[in-house]
Formats: sequence, C-alpha cells, structure tokens
Amino acid sequence: MRNGLILSLCGLLLGGCQTLTPTECRIANWAQMGEQDGSSGRYDRIASHVDSCAKQQIIVPAMSVQQYRVGYQQGLQAYCQPEVILDLALTGSGNLSVCPASQQAALRPYAQAGKRHHDAQKALDEVDRQQRKLETELQKTETTDQRRIEIRQELRRLDQQLVERRLDFNLADQSLQRLRQQLR
Repeated sequence: MRNGLILSLCGLLLGGCQTLTPTECRIANWAQMGEQDGSSGRYDRIASHVDSCAKQQIIVPAMSVQQYRVGYQQGLQAYCQPEVILDLALTGSGNLSVCPASQQAALRPYAQAGKRHHDAQKALDEVDRQQRKLETELQKTETTDQRRIEIRQELRRLDQQLVERRLDFNLADQSLQRLRQQLR
C-alpha cells in the first residue's frame, strides 16, 4: 500500500512538470495557445511546451512552433496596450517586461501610475485596518488602563499617518486621472 502511494505521488509530481497532455500535444491549436500566452502577459512558453511533448515521445512540427510564435506576437500586441497595462497595475499585477523593449518606455508611465495608485490604496487600507484593530481592543473591558493610554497614543500616530497616506493616495489618483484623460 505504501509503495503504491509513493508511486502515485511520484506520478503526480512528474505529471505536474508537463505543460501539455499527449492529446493536447497532438491536437493543440498552437496559434491560439500562443495568443493566449501573449495576451495573458506570460513569457513565450513554446520551448517548455515542445519539451513537454518530447518527453511524451511526441514531436511538435516546426509549423506548429511557428504558429505558436505568430499567435504569441498577436497576443502581445493586445496585452501591450496602455489601457491593459494600467488596468493590470491597478490590481497589483501585470508584467511590462514581456512587452517588446521598443514599447516598454512608452508603457512604463501607465504601469508606474497604476502601481503607485494600487500601493497607495493598500497603504491607506492598512492604516485603516490597524486603527480598527486598536479601536476594537480599546472597547474591550479587559483592556488595562495602561494599555488604553498606549492605544490612544498609537491611534494619534495612526491619525497622522492616515493624513499622509490620504495625501499619497490623492496624488496617485490625480496622476492616474491625467493618464486616463490622455487615453481618451
């Protein structure tokens, strides 16, 4: 029983390294796969796909590799747009480095503005979370008088920090609005 379990786990681990199943290797729409990778902001994965298929004794034809690369470039064209880069950066994701080097400089302000806005919102939310936690502790009957004094001091410090975080957020938001105006 134990040996069977170990073999099953090994099979799962080895299978996890494969990017495609044997069936996918045979019938894949390589252009569509490339386009999906590109439009998702992934790096070109054709080498790992070909390697995965080769490990399963399936040779990917050169034409399929070419179709993947054409699809990948089409996907990148859709991904490497200011609106897409900005929207992804606003969520704390996105990968500007997959875009062609010739486009990165023009896209960088959108990635930076989105990241700055995202980070400012996170910092604002963190101060708010800390304040709520301390206010909850302050309301508890078991909180000592000494701890209440410490909490009030910390809340005053957080109030000052909140003003700074709101300023950072407002500046980031203004920058974001200017960029959005440029996109219209």
